[in-house]
Amino acid sequence: MLDGPCENNEGMLDGPCENNEGMLDGPCENNEGMLDGPCENNEGMLDGPCENNEGMLDGICENNEGMLDGPCENNEGMLDGPCENNEGMLDGPCENNEGMFDGPCENNERMFDGPCENNERMFDGPCENNSNWIYFSQFHQTLVLTEVYNDHCVNFANCRLQVEIAVYIFLRFY
Repeated sequence: MLDGPCENNEGMLDGPCENNEGMLDGPCENNEGMLDGPCENNEGMLDGPCENNEGMLDGICENNEGMLDGPCENNEGMLDGPCENNEGMLDGPCENNEGMFDGPCENNERMFDGPCENNERMFDGPCENNSNWIYFSQFHQTLVLTEVYNDHCVNFANCRLQVEIAVYIFLRFY
């Protein structure tokens, strides 16, 4: 123990505590690795009050893991915005999303730069319930099977037929 009164503590620095391990700069009970703030039953909390959180930084949260820069509940890896039950959200509010970047969405995976619902691998444009993107060429007005970028999206069920059509049109006009 260093620099403070404590009972049954290990490695405490700069503050009074009971039954704590590795506490720094603040009073706490039954905490591990707390820094710069009061907390109960937390692990690795930094810069803010929280309960039952792990790895929280710069904000108040409950039952969160790895939250940064904003208040959230039951989120994992949220950055720069409020969300509930999200994983890996960046730069925008969302619910139940994974890996969303730069826009609001619900139940999307790997969405980038645009609002969508239930889409996978969407880039730069709004689409709903599509899994195979067809890019409409503005120069040749042809269909090219690819992930959509800054354009429209169409939901085609027969991917093989669309591939054959796209290859034919590509060979015919390019």
